[in-house]
Amino acid sequence: MVGSIPNKQIGTVYKIAVAEELLEKGVVDTYDLSRRLSAQHGGFNVDRFNNACAVMRSYCEVRR
Repeated sequence: MVGSIPNKQIGTVYKIAVAEELLEKGVVDTYDLSRRLSAQHGGFNVDRFNNACAVMRSYCEVRR
């Protein structure tokens, strides 16, 4: 568990954060975002964050 958010929900929190960053800035500084998320939630799950970034990248890629 990260902070007070159950581990199964933290992935969704991370995906939302990555999506918001993409919408606001057009790019994601993953180092900066990971530090902010860790501070906000009192801990950090690297595997869940990496998965969230990979999922968002997959959503954004143009398939031909």
